[in-house]
Amino acid sequence: MRTSARFPPPQGDAAEARSSEARTLDQVQVIGQATSYAKTSVRAETLNRQTVMSSVNDALNEVPGVVVSEADATGSSVWGTQISMRGFVTNRDTQQIGTTIDGLPNGGSGYGGGSLANRYIDTLDLETVEVSQGTADISSRSNEALGGTLNFLTSDPLQDSRLRFVVGAGDNEARKYYVRYDTGLLGGHTRAWTSNDHIAGKFITELDRWTLTGYLSYNDADEPEYTSVSPKGFATNPDRDNLVGTLTGIPYLDQNYRSGSRALRENTFGYLRAAFDGGNGFKASVAAYGHRMEGRGDWLPPYLAQVSDDGAGRPESEYIGGKTVYGGSNRGQIFFVNPDGSAAQRLASCTPRLGFTADPTATPTTTTTAWA
Repeated sequence: MRTSARFPPPQGDAAEARSSEARTLDQVQVIGQATSYAKTSVRAETLNRQTVMSSVNDALNEVPGVVVSEADATGSSVWGTQISMRGFVTNRDTQQIGTTIDGLPNGGSGYGGGSLANRYIDTLDLETVEVSQGTADISSRSNEALGGTLNFLTSDPLQDSRLRFVVGAGDNEARKYYVRYDTGLLGGHTRAWTSNDHIAGKFITELDRWTLTGYLSYNDADEPEYTSVSPKGFATNPDRDNLVGTLTGIPYLDQNYRSGSRALRENTFGYLRAAFDGGNGFKASVAAYGHRMEGRGDWLPPYLAQVSDDGAGRPESEYIGGKTVYGGSNRGQIFFVNPDGSAAQRLASCTPRLGFTADPTATPTTTTTAWA
């Protein structure tokens, strides 16, 4: 049931009282920044919930529509990290989500030739992350902005001087030591900070109409990677990825040495921005940035593609290298080799353990026999 009522307009003294309360405003100004797409900023409360050992990418997990999968609690493995946002992904093979640092390109996020944001920014130096979902904003400066942009903003230097020291610890002997020094205001115009974890620094100089901002970050990573685990392998051993951390002297185990697959990366990133405010709504800015990465990716597969039969006990020509080997009757088979390069012999009475691959005629994910 719907009811309604009408009230007569005020009359007499009531009308005069309301008329005396009314007044005319001289001018009302509403200032805002137009945005064409759904944009979300990571809140300070979210950053405060992050552990000091987590990566800046992990802070995105609380943003609706964004899922971050990392290989461990620190998120240090670029190979094992995937960021998904509304059907678009950035991982070791695909780069569909743009990344910028303080609004400037990071140089690329791919495993080969690029790096994720955690190579440039420490969690404790992060101010927020601006997440633009859907088709990227036209103002995005990323070269990978097909499915949106992640703009990681570093914190500004403090007005007052401060020395901050943080120690973090975790399982499996995880350690982190962080030091940051804020200079406070220098000469009435400049303030800066420097941090040791990534060897990073930032400064801001505010003049009459100009604001100069600079940032420089260096990171040297030597990180063994993780291997992929199939559902069958996980059911066999849910606690390991079947790689070993130390050399044992047993060839069958040492072929799965973890440091045989690792990422060596030296990343240097920096920028210098000049912003001008001419008043009356006129603003302009110009920036120069650079990214340099030096390193390599190691991969030591635990098997040898056998294309030519060199005879029992003889070193395998594929292992020795130095010449072209043409395929023969054994083409496509996979064998293990002894330290001298000769093909290892299968022992029918020996059964595999720990889920390691052993069948020379199958892919490395099948386990049917063992070697000696």
